[in-house]
Amino acid sequence: MLMSDRFGSLLALLLVSLACACGGDEVTVTAADAASVVVTRAGLKPAPTGDGEQAGLVERGRYLVSHVAACPTCHSPHGADGRYDQARWLGGMDCYVDFAPDDPNVGCLSTRNLTHHETGLKNRSDREIKDMLLKGQRPDGKALHPFMPYRYFANMREQDADAIVAYLRTVPGIDRTAARSQPPFSPPEAPAPPIPVASIPLPRPDYPDRAAALRGRYLAGEVGICLDCHTPRANGQLDMERAFQGGLQFPRAALGLPASYPALVYSSNLTPHATGILGYGVAQLVRALKHGIDRHGTRLCPPMPAGPAEAFGGMRDEDARDIAHYLLSLPPGENAIPNGCQAPSLPPPDGAGAQPFWLSAAGLYDDIASKRLASDLVAFEPAYPLWTDGADKRRWLRLPAGTRIDSSDMDHWRFPVGSMLFKEFSLGGRRIETRLIARTREGEGDGDYWLGAFVWNEDESDARWVPEGQANARGTQHDVPGVKTCGTCHNGEPGRVLGFSAVQQPRVRAELLGSAPARAFVPPGDPDSAAALGYLHGNCAHCHNPGGSARPDSDMNLRLVVADLRAEDTQTYRTTLRRPASSFRNPAAPLRVVPGDPEHSALLHRMRDPSRQARMPPLGTERIDPAGSALVERWIGSLSR
Repeated sequence: MLMSDRFGSLLALLLVSLACACGGDEVTVTAADAASVVVTRAGLKPAPTGDGEQAGLVERGRYLVSHVAACPTCHSPHGADGRYDQARWLGGMDCYVDFAPDDPNVGCLSTRNLTHHETGLKNRSDREIKDMLLKGQRPDGKALHPFMPYRYFANMREQDADAIVAYLRTVPGIDRTAARSQPPFSPPEAPAPPIPVASIPLPRPDYPDRAAALRGRYLAGEVGICLDCHTPRANGQLDMERAFQGGLQFPRAALGLPASYPALVYSSNLTPHATGILGYGVAQLVRALKHGIDRHGTRLCPPMPAGPAEAFGGMRDEDARDIAHYLLSLPPGENAIPNGCQAPSLPPPDGAGAQPFWLSAAGLYDDIASKRLASDLVAFEPAYPLWTDGADKRRWLRLPAGTRIDSSDMDHWRFPVGSMLFKEFSLGGRRIETRLIARTREGEGDGDYWLGAFVWNEDESDARWVPEGQANARGTQHDVPGVKTCGTCHNGEPGRVLGFSAVQQPRVRAELLGSAPARAFVPPGDPDSAAALGYLHGNCAHCHNPGGSARPDSDMNLRLVVADLRAEDTQTYRTTLRRPASSFRNPAAPLRVVPGDPEHSALLHRMRDPSRQARMPPLGTERIDPAGSALVERWIGSLSR
């Protein structure tokens, strides 16, 4: 396949693309062996034709252009925050894709001004605009380059084309004359022929929801360009015998992607085969289409325009579901994509040079607007949760399909690459932040896990990653930790995850573990001792252990292990009872724990220090934990002098 053929596919996806575009009430399917099939869905009305319904026509066009057609992806520059520059909405770009980045005289693709301005579409008739959209023919009779996917749009219903034209008439004008595209983007002598509708696969006759699949066929194949980017080529032409089986190559350099992406990005096999989407459900495909997250929690590669800042993020759920049904109804085709997309699923952990990253793109929600969680999440709760100024917390886990937690070391469970754990913090019924920890590579050390926190918007429509953290988030006294602060606690645990071990008993299904604990762990000692030991393990041991951040200033070890059968055998007892305080100077409390005397025990003094100068823990909290300190006080008081 020629490089220009690859770019024809790439640009068909990213340019004016009605990529997998939306349909209306009726979808007519004509097959060689069947009569026309008409499918109706309530809620999506045909485009209005009367003058009194012009507002509805414009709104439909706005939806198609903004959230389905992906026109802004190529015709609107992006700002520094990664989102569309609203001041230049649909004004076009002088160099959208650069075929030869190192040669200033070759390869730039210019996208046209689509606004209602003399330099845009203002002086074009409706018929002329529709001829460009549906036929690839300019008003002067010349052809558009086929990166403009008019071959697919030729199958678009007339009322959808009318709606797009009606909306473009309302877009505020921007004074911008389009630059001339450079070779190899010179237009051909004549427009390329349209894609025959009859060549687009029909849903399998036995598919349970064939009506939805037929609607999806219109969206994904008859007007959309899913077919174009996800269908292999034979002699430079679509190989319709292998429709939707993927494998097209998109060069990284031309897309402007960083070196962390592979040199070539491949389109995915979208048929229900083991090398494609076998194992996906409708909800998972909707998430992939709208949010760019696959069922393993990994972000899809560009040029897929998915996510909250991209076109497909605003696609209606019912349209996305129809596309999902159609893809699942296709005949399975084997096409193992070489290497796939090895792009990182998360931004650089230090936030350096990263675009804004939103929780809606991290895979926690199938629909963040309704707060509908992803269906493959597992809720959990540790036996000894961390005190965070009384915040309410919810926790979820996702494992890659077919994997388990390595629990062979009962004290230090480890997670497979691709695992993601989320923790949500709320105060007074308001979401404040959500934290994420994700296993990103094998081995242990820098880069094996991604740690970060997201602060919720005031309307709780989304939460933004804050690599530097944020003090007093959302007007509360709650401080959100930055990436480095997260590491202060998590780096003291070999597996980075603090709430998962046999001691913490996170109450997850046994089949998620490589091996189940032989017995449920219970901290040793009488009830007062057991409660205090568990509390100190959950709140203090992540720093106070041989690998924690409290070393070398303090040799105190508050971590429990499953081998602890007697309270006296625990490191908590061994390193606190009658031991001098090493970095805390208070004449009234020279020892860490004075058995039977809480008032003169440095451990309790530090937990209750009202000035916060020496209070423990030093991070993640601003208020004394009354219940926790009471547990420790009772334990110390119960010890024999």
